[in-house]
Amino acid sequence: MKNIRTVMYVKRECVKPMKNFLPISISIIISALVAYGVVQYSGSKKATDTTIAETAYTRVMRTHTIRCGYSVRYPHIMKDPNSGKLSGVSYDYMQALGEKLSLKIEWVQEAGLGEMVQDLKVHKYDAFCTFVWPTAGRAREIDFIAPAARVPVLPYARKDDMRFDGSLAKMNSPMVRFVVIDGYAQTRMVSDQFPNAQKISLPETSSPDVPFQNVLANKGDIVLAEPPFAAEFNRKNGEVVRLIPGITLADFPESIAIPGNEYQLQRMLSLATDELVNNGTMKKIFQSYGVENFFISIAQANP
Repeated sequence: MKNIRTVMYVKRECVKPMKNFLPISISIIISALVAYGVVQYSGSKKATDTTIAETAYTRVMRTHTIRCGYSVRYPHIMKDPNSGKLSGVSYDYMQALGEKLSLKIEWVQEAGLGEMVQDLKVHKYDAFCTFVWPTAGRAREIDFIAPAARVPVLPYARKDDMRFDGSLAKMNSPMVRFVVIDGYAQTRMVSDQFPNAQKISLPETSSPDVPFQNVLANKGDIVLAEPPFAAEFNRKNGEVVRLIPGITLADFPESIAIPGNEYQLQRMLSLATDELVNNGTMKKIFQSYGVENFFISIAQANP
């Protein structure tokens, strides 16, 4: 009997560990799954962080390409209606900039000025490559590189309207109607310099011709515009608007817009632009389109 009890005791002792095997195995499996999940999440997070962290500058240097958004506006960008080929002052400038930096310029998306800020914020393209004016409102969300030139803003009226010649005071009257495009710097200029005048506002998607058309149709009295826009409108319509003489308003830098917080991209493009200004390339570009008299050279403005 003693031997039988001993055997039974041994058997019970041998079976004991088997009772704990299942919960231990489950714990091991769960721990392994948790560890695998942590590793996968960490790897996924690192990949996501890498994607988010890539700046426009990093992407440009990695792909050797600047992706351009642009708007079609004479004389900056013109598009052939048949071939779709682009040309213009801004186009030639960007091509020269790309050559200077050994980068390809890719014209990826046509966009209006009203879309520019949001497009740059979400990186639809690396730069908005039609010349625009840096303004305080825009600078809150995007950035700009060094200007390639400056352009004056001048007042225009119908060719037979002489009421405002040489008089800012006469322009600042409740009876005077300025035609402006929402979002453009001219809108702020009218508010600041002619607070008593009326503003006839047009949608931000309007082309530069539309304010002149309103004045021509007597739906407004004055347009503040760049000289190239007025010259092109007169060329197409037969000298129907005139510069109001004796009025000096302001001139604005012609610049390329880029996403905010892009110091390296800004510095690279700005230094290359300075070279194009200083070596005479910009002057030749303006001359090639016959608009050199409409722009103020940066080199001339800052001797």
